Amino acid sequence: MKQIIASLLAVALAAVGPVVAFGHYQTSQNEKKQKAEEKKKVKELMSRKLELSHKLLTAMILNDTQSAVKSAKDLLEVSKDPAWQSLIPKDRLEEYQIWSDSFRKNIRKIGESAKENNLDGAKMGYLEMTHTCFNCHTYIRDFVITRLDKNDSAKTNLFANR
Repeated sequence: MKQIIASLLAVALAAVGPVVAFGHYQTSQNEKKQKAEEKKKVKELMSRKLELSHKLLTAMILNDTQSAVKSAKDLLEVSKDPAWQSLIPKDRLEEYQIWSDSFRKNIRKIGESAKENNLDGAKMGYLEMTHTCFNCHTYIRDFVITRLDKNDSAKTNLFANR
């Protein structure tokens, strides 16, 4: 009787083992696919952010305060997309949020200054915004990406245009 139970147990394990392993493989593949989609979304957002920053700079150079206000508003909306945080490890979100908040504060300063036809204030806000961009990119590169596992597909440059 013990041999029959042992045989049945061995057959059951042999049948279930591959199913469990396949399930783990599927989960792993789904996670990789999700990370790739998140990375693609972040790259798209970064391209949009760069495009809007350029429009904003152009508007200020041309003293076009209406366009500057619109570009600042659009840039603020893009910065609120939750996808920005998708690749940030949970233990780094608080620090990342500091840079995001600073970026938004500077965008608001640009928009408010442009709305008041205060181009000097808008220009100062733009410089501060750009400084925040540099700091955030340094933070992401030095403290987030370098911590990711070398085999992780998200280790590549998140902000590359390729």
